[in-house]
Amino acid sequence: TAAKALNSDRTALVHLGFYSYDANGNYVLYAPPILAAMIGGGFAGLNPGETMTNKSLKVSGLERRLRNPTDTDPLLLGGVIPVCDTNTGFRVAQAISTWLTNANYNRREVSCGFATDYTARSVREVLQDMVGRKGNPVSMALAKSKTETVLAALSVPEPNGPAVLAGDDANPPYKNIVVSLDGDRLSVEFQCSPVIPINYVTVSIHVVPYSGTASA
Repeated sequence: TAAKALNSDRTALVHLGFYSYDANGNYVLYAPPILAAMIGGGFAGLNPGETMTNKSLKVSGLERRLRNPTDTDPLLLGGVIPVCDTNTGFRVAQAISTWLTNANYNRREVSCGFATDYTARSVREVLQDMVGRKGNPVSMALAKSKTETVLAALSVPEPNGPAVLAGDDANPPYKNIVVSLDGDRLSVEFQCSPVIPINYVTVSIHVVPYSGTASA
């Protein structure tokens, strides 16, 4: 109900507290907002576009143990981030937003939204010095060049680049940069592919019967 009321593509929701030791060495239950702050701090320490999905959290226990997928799937469908007790630690099951209107990745996945916002901010910042220039074809060409330079830098794979945009020669990370000038308004538009986190891994097994012969 809380996630439905928020229904925000830039707001995430957790619902469990966690156990840990305080400064005095007491084993205490911390409220869910502290878990939210922990996950938010985790995102702050990651490159734009990298997700907290499957990242481990430094906690000693959870307020309630969630069964995966019995408990986690309804939470994910309802727009809540589940944290699970796994064999390798306490991990974020999937870092999603409270957006329930559709399943668009740039709105559903927190990291994809961050990648989209970071791309938009980077392009706006590099185009800011276009304000005050003469509105002519030279300025239009310069704006296009600046935009392409930023998008190319955001597309460089790790570890040499941020890998905010994903693509290859067949499916480029960005394309269709269009610059237009109408009076005193310079407009830039383009298509890009922010990175989408891998949430599921499938394995296909083709089973065939054994056949052979034996002779004495």
